[in-house]
Amino acid sequence: MKMRRFHSSLSLLAVILMMMAGTACVETLNPDGNSKRFKLPIRIYLPMSDIPATKAPGDGNEAYPDSIRAHLDELTLHDLQVWMYTHQTAVAGATPGDAQGAVAYLCKTGIEDVTGDIEVEMPLPGYVLDYTGDQLRFDFYVLGNGRSAGFDLSDESLRNLTRGALRERLLSGVDTSGFGSRMVDTVPSTGLPMTCFFNNENKGFDLSFLKMGFTGNQLNSMRALDNHLYDESSEAVQDLNLTNAQKAYVEAHCVGSDGRWKGDTLCPQVTLVRSISRLRFVFAKTTGMTGTGITSIELVDDNDQGVIPSSTFLFPRELMPESGIALPGDNYEKLAWGKSDAPLVSDADILSDGNPLRLRSSSNTVDPVAGKAPDAMNAQEYENFLTNWVGDHTSTQLILYLRESDKPVQGVIHYQLGDKTGSAPFCMDSDPATNFHRNHAWTIYAYFSSSQLFLEISPDPWIGASGSGQHLKK
Repeated sequence: MKMRRFHSSLSLLAVILMMMAGTACVETLNPDGNSKRFKLPIRIYLPMSDIPATKAPGDGNEAYPDSIRAHLDELTLHDLQVWMYTHQTAVAGATPGDAQGAVAYLCKTGIEDVTGDIEVEMPLPGYVLDYTGDQLRFDFYVLGNGRSAGFDLSDESLRNLTRGALRERLLSGVDTSGFGSRMVDTVPSTGLPMTCFFNNENKGFDLSFLKMGFTGNQLNSMRALDNHLYDESSEAVQDLNLTNAQKAYVEAHCVGSDGRWKGDTLCPQVTLVRSISRLRFVFAKTTGMTGTGITSIELVDDNDQGVIPSSTFLFPRELMPESGIALPGDNYEKLAWGKSDAPLVSDADILSDGNPLRLRSSSNTVDPVAGKAPDAMNAQEYENFLTNWVGDHTSTQLILYLRESDKPVQGVIHYQLGDKTGSAPFCMDSDPATNFHRNHAWTIYAYFSSSQLFLEISPDPWIGASGSGQHLKK
């Protein structure tokens, strides 16, 4: 009997030892000794912030040399969601991977109105190391201010959202603040929705470094060396205490052809793009003119049909953000702002200027305040120029926020001048590719002169200057 109990005790001890051994095996995979999950740092760049040297494909594919200032609430981040999926090489159309749930999910609320850039830590389950292959590549869908895009952030089912469901998620007037379904002229308290699709194709970020057993301190120290020259004999490298295998990995993956550290190989870097665009109407009149007024603004095409889709995809289409904007058979909405029986902008609200032509973005008249002609200004300077001219008299300008469209956005400004009424049509069909893209700022400068309303349109990327911009003249 005692012998049987002894054997039972040995068996129990063996089971315990096996469990401890199994636990130890899991522990060695995790650099910080936490067998349950890893913490992956992700650097998020908001619109109008510094852009990383290496940008992810699908986030706009544009270079932004200078940031262009907009209203502070247009660029503020209130909440953030990140979905991580296994990498798909075939991005066009549905693939079997669309039915898969997210490998990891991050929902961060209570952000204290961040602007510029932010770094978050995304919890990863330990099983990500079970994926095989030389490189562990994953795709990321990043959404800022998701509450303005109709997401209930308290809904735990978002954690298991399939890639296909997220790719087909729509930004529509039904479940949002109405971007495009009506003339939204204020930024919601939950902020403007911002998105980015990070596709790990060809080059970029992968998780293979997690198998190298780096500690959290080592990773932070290596990221801090970003863009510094790599010197294996330097004190900074020696302090890392790298094993031979780690050193070989660093030299193969974390050092560029120029001999400098590449911090982005240890941390995904994504740049958010606003899911809508901004229209800014600025009105002026020649000094001495009276009886002027703007009665209404319409956005319709030549056949009095709508120009803004009732729904658009929340995330830019992979590879080509300008494609796949409108859904097949989608309806286009006609939008109107103001009514003919009550002036939208009264005569008293329209500022006068001795020479309103000097305010045009194509004017050759040097402004004494700016010290240069508007046509020599970049987009940032021209926006500041008009803002300074408007000053505190904000009612002389109107601002709208709309979803993108695959149609040239056309419109009509209805106005009054004395006892006469008139209309001034306009079409926003300049680059890029005649489409009304997300994340663009369009300035429609309208001025009364010689008993008529004249228009000039200047489109520019919302988050960066592009020289003096593209100019349309009417």
